[in-house]
Amino acid sequence: KILETLAASPTRLTLSELQERMGYPRSSLHALVRTLRELKWVEADESGSAFGVGPHALLSGTAYLDRDPALRFAYETLEDLRTEVGYTIHYARRDDAHVLYLASRESRDSVRLVSRVGRRLPANVTGLGQALLADLTEAEVDDLLPADLEGLTPNSITDRAALHAELDAVRKRGWAFEREQNTE
Repeated sequence: KILETLAASPTRLTLSELQERMGYPRSSLHALVRTLRELKWVEADESGSAFGVGPHALLSGTAYLDRDPALRFAYETLEDLRTEVGYTIHYARRDDAHVLYLASRESRDSVRLVSRVGRRLPANVTGLGQALLADLTEAEVDDLLPADLEGLTPNSITDRAALHAELDAVRKRGWAFEREQNTE
């Protein structure tokens, strides 16, 4: 939970901020963070008072990627698709109600390069997630997704009926796209 909380934060967190977000007793949290820091799963800033994910988390994540049997084939396909369509291309797997990005090739014309490898987003707010959900029946989608759909922007589809309508359109088109649903 500590690693997940640190990974979800765009900035390093102090022990007080970690305690506030996690609800762990401060003394237990201090000992756990100290141990994780000694093992290099967590690293601290120069002052030693704010913490972030450490290098061993990256090593563990790359080991996950190394075990994916399809990933080596995906790289060539991603490159070919990017060349053909000119857009940023992602390879991901559905992780329950989320999309876990395993590889990405940015558009060559992209002004801002954003690596999405290792990023996990709600499936309902991404084109890739909607394509994966469209492969399921409506009942399977309802069983998989939480009661309240998470939204990241004003354009996120958070209404279940609207999501089902979009998934029907994806099934008919054979492809999905994201219109400022996770990033404006």
